[in-house]
This record gives sequence, C-alpha cells and structure tokens, in this order.
Amino acid sequence: MRVRGCAWINAFGEPGPASPAVLAEVRSHKEAFHQHLADRSGAAGLAEPASVQLLAEGAIVTAAISGSPAPARQARAAVEAMLAGGDPRNGI
Repeated sequence: MRVRGCAWINAFGEPGPASPAVLAEVRSHKEAFHQHLADRSGAAGLAEPASVQLLAEGAIVTAAISGSPAPARQARAAVEAMLAGGDPRNGI
C-alpha cells in the first residue's frame, strides 16, 4: 500500500500559497473536511472537534511521510480513548 497523503495539503505545499485559485480550493476543501469531522465529533459526544481535526490532519501527513497507514490507526485509538474518557497519551 502506498500512502500519498492528502492531495489538498500537497496542492497547498506546491503552488498553493502563490496561487489564489489553488489556495481558495484547498481552504474550501479543508473547511468541508473539518465540518464533517465536527459533525461526527458532535454526534459522538465531543463538544470540541479541534482535537479530532488535528489528529486526522496529522495522521494523514505522518502516514504520507512514513509510507505506513499506522498513524491512522494510532489517531483512531486516541479518539476512541478520548470518547471513553481516557487519556490518549497513555493509550487508555
């Protein structure tokens, strides 16, 4: 399995900052993605979705850099721990 990361982050990293059109598309996609995560987080009982958004974005980038889907599994375990009331830093 080849992990390439997020096409939108990749697009931003290349011409994004210099291209208003690319930047607008990237921001639009990320806003929609974050809203989706906020909706899912709210439905799961999390009042503040920022932690889930950061975990998702970090997992995508880390998976691309490492070439492994393991960061996604680790992020999921952290969110499950948060929902269960545990401390994701301790894996519980």
